[in-house]
Amino acid sequence: MKKNLIFINFTALLSLLLLISCSESDNYRLLDGGKVQIPQQTGWVLVNYWAPWCEPCLKEIPELNRLSQDLPSPLVAVVGIYFDPVSESDLQKAQEKYQVKFRLLSPLIKSLPVAQPQSLPANYLINSKGTVYGPLFGPQTQESILLAIKKFQN
Repeated sequence: MKKNLIFINFTALLSLLLLISCSESDNYRLLDGGKVQIPQQTGWVLVNYWAPWCEPCLKEIPELNRLSQDLPSPLVAVVGIYFDPVSESDLQKAQEKYQVKFRLLSPLIKSLPVAQPQSLPANYLINSKGTVYGPLFGPQTQESILLAIKKFQN
């Protein structure tokens, strides 16, 4: 009887741990109402902090747009985070004005996948195990992002 009770307790604990590890804590709400999982099951996610008062951020937007459309392997997602507190409607206006095509996290979410940096532009790379690399400061290119991934893989 005691062995059965230990087995039941062990099974309950194991189930609880599995539920916690599979929680939606890594699903983040996007500005468009969708969700994005960070980290992804495979590949790397690029997380970009930006603001319209940051000129290098604005210069970086076309490159990040291309990255988000092409997704050169092993990159699987590009996600932006607006640096300053803002409403969703104001962020949508900024997204249109600055022609941001990559996915943006909703400014209403409470928990972010990476810490807010001290300066901009700042990019983070997150591998499939959830390890965060960065921030990479300054405007990035496809070449610099892929080189950083290669460096961090080794």
